[in-house]
Amino acid sequence: MAWIHWLRAILWTFLGAFFLIWLVWFLKQNPAVKPDLIAHGNYLTVEGVQLHYLEKGEGKTVILLHGFPMHAESFARIFRYAWEKHRVIALDLPEQGYSGKKGRCYTPDDFALIVKLFLDKLEVKEVDVVGHDLGAGVGLAFAANYPNLTKKLVLISPLCGNLGVDGLGPWWRWPLVGEVWSMLFLNHTWFRAWLKTGWTSPYSAWENVVEQYYQPVSTYEGRKGFLAVLRGCTRVSYASFQERLQVPTLLLFGDNDPYCPAKFVREFQKNTPGILVRGFPKVGHFPQEEAPRQTYEAILGFIGN
Repeated sequence: MAWIHWLRAILWTFLGAFFLIWLVWFLKQNPAVKPDLIAHGNYLTVEGVQLHYLEKGEGKTVILLHGFPMHAESFARIFRYAWEKHRVIALDLPEQGYSGKKGRCYTPDDFALIVKLFLDKLEVKEVDVVGHDLGAGVGLAFAANYPNLTKKLVLISPLCGNLGVDGLGPWWRWPLVGEVWSMLFLNHTWFRAWLKTGWTSPYSAWENVVEQYYQPVSTYEGRKGFLAVLRGCTRVSYASFQERLQVPTLLLFGDNDPYCPAKFVREFQKNTPGILVRGFPKVGHFPQEEAPRQTYEAILGFIGN
């Protein structure tokens, strides 16, 4: 019948267009840039997942939890400071960075448990937790769930609930459609534009930072992890964690942050009794990148007291 031939023609046209779009996207990808510190990284298997982390120093343990869609390298500019009398660990959470990616949709509670089991394997009995963006939400969950392990908590530009993806539409939530979306549109150009929205201060090495963040996301496994994190951590309520928070807490944010604006910070402070807040002028969503010295000194001054 004629309609069957038309249906086949439409189907093959769609598949051909899909292949051409994918081919153009693939050919336009930039060569991967090796991050500065990756050669110094370590790996540890927790719950069947290989976790990548950076470590330096000796003394009281501080764990750095990165944001989304980033990895441990996002702390590189503060990681390089002295951190005297501290053992500093920057961890790549599962499904992100250079840690294992199995497409599991971890919730903040799941991530917090992985962090605990990771620290247990390192025989860490007490820790100061520093989290940025999604890592701040994971740090909040960790401190609420494991107060006996947590000494102090530092939240940097917390994104508790939306991961800054409101402008992406609903496509990535749909089975199969999200996978196609990530393969077609999660390219270097889109990723750069998305990250730069939150980067408001001048910084000459911005392009290098984009490359470092994009490298792990540029692979098939990286895209699978990207979707898994979106599906597991978006639109999650952090209210119960705030209510159960018992440890001394500091919140750092940039005055020009579009994802963590002053209005959100005030509301967060209102719902989290006893929290200390400090803002950095002319800084966006990435204080540890845009104002590393100020961020480092604020963290060390807080956890050192």
